[in-house]
Amino acid sequence: MLTHSCPDSDERAIEIANELRDPVIWISATINSATAHLSQGDYDIALDLYQASLNFSKEINNPSGTLLALGNIGNFHLLRASYADALDYYQESLKLARSLNIRVSEGQALNNIGNVYLTQGSFPEALNYYQQSLILSEELGLPTGEILSRINIGNVYMAQKNFPEALSVFQKNLRDVRELGDRTGESITLVNIAAVYLEQENYDQAIAYSQLSLELSRTIGNRAIEATALNGLGTAYRETGNNVQALDYYQQGLSIARELGDRAGEAEILANLGDLFEQQDQPELAIVFFKQSVNTHEDIRNTNQALSQELKDSYTSSIEERYRRLAGLLLEENRLLEAQQVLDLLRTQEIEAYLQSVRSSETAPTELEYWQPEEQVLELYSEVLLAKDDLIYLRGKDFDALTADERIRLQELAAREEELLDSFNEFIEHPDVAAAIKKLRTETDGQNIEVSSLRTLQNNIANLPEAVLIYPLIFEDRLELFLIPPDAPPIRRPIDVSSAELNAAILEYRNILRSPRQDAKPAAQKLYNWLIADLEQDLEQLGAKSIIYSPDGALRYIPLAALHDGDRWLAERFAISHITNQSTSDFDTKPSSERRLLAAACANCSFSRTINDEPHSFQNLPFARAEVNNISEQIPDADILIDADFSEAETKLRLGSYNLIHLATHGAFVSDSPDDSFLVFGDGEIATLREIQNWDLRNADLVVLSACETGLGGRDLGSGIEVLGLGYQIQQAGAKAAIASLWQVNDNGTQILMDNFYDAFTSGMPKAAAVQQAQVNLINGEGGTLQQDLRGGLASASSQVNLPEDQKGARHPHYWAPFILIGNGL
Repeated sequence: MLTHSCPDSDERAIEIANELRDPVIWISATINSATAHLSQGDYDIALDLYQASLNFSKEINNPSGTLLALGNIGNFHLLRASYADALDYYQESLKLARSLNIRVSEGQALNNIGNVYLTQGSFPEALNYYQQSLILSEELGLPTGEILSRINIGNVYMAQKNFPEALSVFQKNLRDVRELGDRTGESITLVNIAAVYLEQENYDQAIAYSQLSLELSRTIGNRAIEATALNGLGTAYRETGNNVQALDYYQQGLSIARELGDRAGEAEILANLGDLFEQQDQPELAIVFFKQSVNTHEDIRNTNQALSQELKDSYTSSIEERYRRLAGLLLEENRLLEAQQVLDLLRTQEIEAYLQSVRSSETAPTELEYWQPEEQVLELYSEVLLAKDDLIYLRGKDFDALTADERIRLQELAAREEELLDSFNEFIEHPDVAAAIKKLRTETDGQNIEVSSLRTLQNNIANLPEAVLIYPLIFEDRLELFLIPPDAPPIRRPIDVSSAELNAAILEYRNILRSPRQDAKPAAQKLYNWLIADLEQDLEQLGAKSIIYSPDGALRYIPLAALHDGDRWLAERFAISHITNQSTSDFDTKPSSERRLLAAACANCSFSRTINDEPHSFQNLPFARAEVNNISEQIPDADILIDADFSEAETKLRLGSYNLIHLATHGAFVSDSPDDSFLVFGDGEIATLREIQNWDLRNADLVVLSACETGLGGRDLGSGIEVLGLGYQIQQAGAKAAIASLWQVNDNGTQILMDNFYDAFTSGMPKAAAVQQAQVNLINGEGGTLQQDLRGGLASASSQVNLPEDQKGARHPHYWAPFILIGNGL
């Protein structure tokens, strides 16, 4: 789909304006010259000219010139996928138009702002701006403005998969633009109608309308519309099995997108080429083009860190499928390390969108790496195919208008014309390309590509006793598991379960775990069969006793320890720790032998707070006092802060002096709002998730958040990003590891679990093993006895009558499974 931006400028000559000494003409001519340079790929020159026109317009106090320049600079940044910059200029334009009551310009700015929101996948906001613009145009009696707004409203319907409504809007627009003689509007409307038919799988109509748009866009010289029409034709022919024509149209569209600097359009066509090669059973080429698409998206994301959290989050959601498609292809080719790198990029995006971080860590991946044969394919692509496009383009220009560099390039390409290729199909059949693919198939079997973060992971695993790394990856039609041993090739196991079925099972089990009144084993065994059963033989052969776990999506809400193999809970078999991107390089660092403990409790601290318009009431935690007192007996010379002494100021002052920090208090971490996620101090003050990053935890080997609802999402499944976000923030502040809960924890049950954890930990066990021992103690009924229901979380005896004996009392996973270790498990 193609949006319609404002304003468009007619051709002028700056020289004529200078001769006439007319500032208004000079501004218009400068903008038109900038637009011409933009169409030739001279981006720096174009932006300089646009900025010059803006500066001069402001200097001479020319509102119309200022508005014209602001709109064009915004359009420049929108085309270049610099969405944050585009939004800034559009909003400045809107503010100026409203202050001067220039309503036509106000409507144009509203449309343009809507375009930014549409590109980010924020459809309700985009629709709001378009509708405001439409109302203005109707009030002013501007049919071109009405058409413009309706085109863009139709695009929102398209994005929301409301194809009948979108088609109705576009068809009405087509009649109107033809009546007005608006050829640009007609070309855009034609290509958008084609896009609707493409979604409806009416390929004949899609091709017919795309061809009409293509011819008209070439007549009027609008390269952006031309590229969109070519992309649509490529997809239509791909779906009808005409791969040769599909390749040709995609290639033409890709060349234009790159010529214009349209990074979003380039990323889309690259992904479409990946789809085409996958259909042609050429996975190596498909992967190369998907990699280029993903790396282009990463470049776009890095350019737009200034966008709001909501926009970055919606953009991540809109492109996530391309990352998962690439990961799936890599897994099918048994290129597991590369699939993991794609997964790390996606998880980095989630954390950054949630926490609004510039980059989640210095070691976090920033782009996908290429094998040497893949680089060779891309080099050949540039040398023999794109070079032919350059030659055709340069020959199509007036020779006298060519720059000195362009003339040199033309002479060079003309001398090599015979070796250049005319079509993409010739490129695929090129012997050097075939040789590179053959070499790639050989090299990928060895998995010797240098992926630094994954190499670090394997090196770290080698330093841990009998440990393996397990990564699940959720796809719409399947679950992919892969297991990374310390000194052997990764192991891949695809599982035949849809994301819908998996998420339903996760939600069912999560609800059981939050309330100890149901038998947990049937749901636990169902998830075990999907997540572990197919890895059992591998785990046994590797002699694994410890699992480093990096769950995907909604799997973050279910502790792996609470799965059941039909005989035992996984907690009885493995010590388990979770990792984030922040912990990939230090989860094998040994802790300090000297233990310095700060233990704080909020025992008498009832507290109320509204989170996402929902009130939450927190009650006193009498067992928290006993909890920290018991810990202090196990670790001599501990410092204790209780209630009023456990203030924000006092706690933050002390944090950097301890390597063990235990906070027994309330907290809530919600999936869509880090600013509403918090921990409670004993004096009623709070620390938000974002503020935790500024804590001084550089000396901390472990931070225990013995809190209710720490790491907890909402009642419905989200992405579980708040679990990753919590662990990341604690580690970003310097701590090597954190312990937090996945659901609301009973006060007495928490005290029992923590007593057992510290008993094991102070006896010399590593952190992950100590968590495991505490869990096993409760499973075996040896950890302690639940006393009373002080907070509504403890099941009464009557409510447990129908439970199996091995799940009554604290033996139920509700009590022993909520706390997970994130980070270093030693």
